[in-house]
This record gives sequence, C-alpha cells and structure tokens, in this order.
Amino acid sequence: MDTHPVSSPAAPASPTPADTVDPAVGEAWLADRIPAEHLAQLERSGVVSRERRGARRRYRLRYRSAGRQIARNIGSDAALADSVAAALARRQAPRRGTLATRRLITEVNRTLRATWREMAPHLRAAGYRLHGRTARRPRGRTTPVAGASPDVIAPGQPN
Repeated sequence: MDTHPVSSPAAPASPTPADTVDPAVGEAWLADRIPAEHLAQLERSGVVSRERRGARRRYRLRYRSAGRQIARNIGSDAALADSVAAALARRQAPRRGTLATRRLITEVNRTLRATWREMAPHLRAAGYRLHGRTARRPRGRTTPVAGASPDVIAPGQPN
C-alpha cells in the first residue's frame, strides 16, 4: 500500500493535467460519502492513499475518528482522487498554517534563549543583569551582603 498523498511531490504525476483538478468535485464527494460528524475530523487528519491491485490502482481516503482509522474507497479514477486530495488540502490549510507558525515561533524562542545564554557572561562582566529579555544595570548596589552569594549586593551602597 502506498500511503503518499496523491497530490504530494513524492507521488508520481497523475495522468490528468493539474488544471482539471476541481476541489469542488472533491468537496461534493466528501459531503456525499462522509458522515457529517466525521467531516470536522478531516481538518486535522486525512490523506488520499494509492494502492495497487494487480495492474490497477485504487484510491482510498484514510482518516482517524475517535482513535480509529477509517478508510473510504474512492475508486480507480485518478482525477477524482486528485479532486478529493485538493479538497482535503483546502480543509487542512488553516491548521497546517497554524502548525507551521507554531514551529517558527518555537525556533525563534530557541534561538533567543541560545543568544541570551551566550550574551549573559559578557553582560554580567559589563555590569548588566538580565531582567526578562531586557539587559539592565542594577543601581546602588556594590558591596556583597554578608552570608549571601557573591552576586547579591547590599542595598544602599554606591556604584
């Protein structure tokens, strides 16, 4: 069983031209054959897979609902399978965009943390401390407090 989405670049090109793919046909097929309570699940999961049966190819819509995989037969029509895949891509686009944004935010935060870790010793040597994402120079503290760590300075002492 080949589980690559029909519309993915990894899948071989379908015999139908790309301009004949109509997501409206795929949406109509989905509305006709998928129960209404399962249509919302297609926004999170769902793929059109290609299977070989002897010399023929069969296409199936696979998705998960309530922890179980459900497969619906699309048939051997590659154009219909491409239309269903396009309709799925349209339904999943907002979620995929959200997930891509989350990944970018995570990467940015990771880079910021690494940068601050790298800068912290240099800032401390220059007399600055990190306060959140801001480098601040502490005011009025220059002598260590007795019994405290060397980083703790007594209040009221001049710089």
